[in-house]
Amino acid sequence: MSENDPTPAKPEPGADSENAQPQSSSRDIINDIESAANKGLWFSIISVFCIPLALLGIYFSNRAIRLLDQYPECEGKTSARRKARAGRLIGWIFVWIVIVLFALTLVASIFWWRSTFIEGTDDARVDGRMIQISPRIAGRVIKVNVEENQAVNQGDVIVELDPRDFQVAVENDEAALARAQAELEHLKTGPQHVTVLSSRSKQAEAQVEQVQTQLEQAKLNLGYTHIVAPAAGVITNKSVEINQDVWVGQNLMTLVLIDGLWVTANFKETQLRHMAAGQPVEIIVDATGKTYHGRVTQIGGATGSVLSLFLPENATGNHVKVVQRVPVRIDFTDLKSEDPNHALRPGLSVEPKVRVK
Repeated sequence: MSENDPTPAKPEPGADSENAQPQSSSRDIINDIESAANKGLWFSIISVFCIPLALLGIYFSNRAIRLLDQYPECEGKTSARRKARAGRLIGWIFVWIVIVLFALTLVASIFWWRSTFIEGTDDARVDGRMIQISPRIAGRVIKVNVEENQAVNQGDVIVELDPRDFQVAVENDEAALARAQAELEHLKTGPQHVTVLSSRSKQAEAQVEQVQTQLEQAKLNLGYTHIVAPAAGVITNKSVEINQDVWVGQNLMTLVLIDGLWVTANFKETQLRHMAAGQPVEIIVDATGKTYHGRVTQIGGATGSVLSLFLPENATGNHVKVVQRVPVRIDFTDLKSEDPNHALRPGLSVEPKVRVK
């Protein structure tokens, strides 16, 4: 064909198809990117704590981001990257929320399961023995050796009574005993008839025994002028003073024993289902803040309401069911080493925790 021929040249076969193929491929990639980004965003939004949907949303969001990284020429033609990032963020947020909630539920379930192993109450106190100190003879107080809240040991003299009257009684009985013994000795050696001698000797022997008994009682009464502590403890409620006349059985003071303490815990009746004697106990004392160890010794024979002064009258009026409490005795297992300074006192509030399983 000549250069001056006005006939337009025909395009070569396949030229349009080669130009159209890149355009079609670019549109398909953009569509895939937008589709993946939209799927990722919507799956993440509708997951609502559903792990599979959230993971599916994260997968499509990551796929859209990888395609954008692979074909950077499509970056300016679509807003898919923003959607993909939002979908991935929302998906991971839901995933972590579900994980955290599951972890919290698991921990709470473990704590609840462990709580069934322990039965505790705050309606408990330390108990101990208390001895009322009183004289065994009547007399006048001449000396008081203790003060309020003073610690004493076993055998310490705490009150002294006037011993003069009792000393005179001992001396009189000793003199009477000497006379009776002399008379008995005289009868045994005198030249009297055998029958009369035997009769009077028996009377003299009986007299000697009687006087000996009176002398022993007089010595006991003399010893009772010294009132001693029957055990180690702390003096409380002291009501005796010097020159005070006291009588037999009068309460002078109270001795609180510091040894042999135990805990009385009033558990609800629903807490006794698995409780038995011998189970280990941890005892938290409010006053000291320390934890002591013990064991269940006895479970009370009746509820507190039955043992109270005014018994419940459930047959009258409208009955309202109330959870009853039963006293449980808990003994300390190693109080000497755990409380060497005797910091525990009867009446202190405690919180025992019994391991029932």
